[in-house]
Amino acid sequence: MPHSTKQKPHSHKSPSESALEGAYDGDLVDGLRCGEGVLRWPNGDAYDGEFVDGLREGTGTLVFNNGSRTYAGGWHRSMRHGVGREAWPNGDAYEGGYAADAFSGMGKMTTAGCVYVGKHAEGRKHGKGRATFKNKAFYDGQWAGGRMEGAGTYMWPDGKEYEGQWRGGLRHGEGSMGWLNGERYEGEWVGGEMHGNGCYMWPNGKTRWGAYRHNERVRWLAEETFGKKPYTGGGGGGGGGGSGGGGALTAE
Repeated sequence: MPHSTKQKPHSHKSPSESALEGAYDGDLVDGLRCGEGVLRWPNGDAYDGEFVDGLREGTGTLVFNNGSRTYAGGWHRSMRHGVGREAWPNGDAYEGGYAADAFSGMGKMTTAGCVYVGKHAEGRKHGKGRATFKNKAFYDGQWAGGRMEGAGTYMWPDGKEYEGQWRGGLRHGEGSMGWLNGERYEGEWVGGEMHGNGCYMWPNGKTRWGAYRHNERVRWLAEETFGKKPYTGGGGGGGGGGSGGGGALTAE
C-alpha cells in the first residue's frame, strides 16, 4: 500500500509578542523597536532582524530554544510571511512560501522519509505536488490537508502504478492499476480497494468486465473480448477467467 501521507506538521508558533517580554538591543523610534535589532527571550529564543512599530517586519532570523529550530526569511506583523527557510537539528528542512506563520504556496519539504515539492496551505500539503519517498516510490498529483486527494499517480518501487482518483490518502473513485506482468485493472475503487465495476486486461489484449468487492472479483459482467470496450450491461456469467484474474486479486 502507499506510504502513509497524513502530515504531522512542525509547530508553527512564534514567541509571544508582549512589549515587556525579552531583552532588546537595537534601534528605537518613539520608544518602539524599529529598524535593526536583536530580541532575546528567557526560554532561549532569539530574533535578529528588522522591526517596524515594535513588531518583527521585513527580514530576519529566529532561532528557537537555543537551536531546536531556525527560521530565516520574511516577516509580517511578527509572523513568518513571504519566502523563508526553516531547519531542524535532525536534518528536516522547509524552503518556500509562508503566510500567517505557516507554510503557504510553493515550497520544498525534506524529511528523512520523503521529499515533497509543491503547493502548501495553512502549513500542509495542499494543491499540486510531488512526494518522493525514501524507498523510491513517488506520488505526483493533487493534495488536500496533507493527504493525497483528487487526481494523481502513485508508482511503487517494484514498478506497479496507479493513476486515478484519491480521497483521504487512499485510491477512491475511478482509477487504473497496472502490474509488471502487463495485467491491468481499470474501474472503480473504494477506500484503497478494487470495489465496483471494472475492466480487467491481460497482456495478450484480452479484456473482461467484472464486479469487484474489497479487491475480490465476485462475478464476470460480460464475455471476454479483445480490446477494452464500454460495459453496456448483460452477458458474462460467473467464475473462470484464468490465472490472469487471480493475479490481480492477490496483487495488493
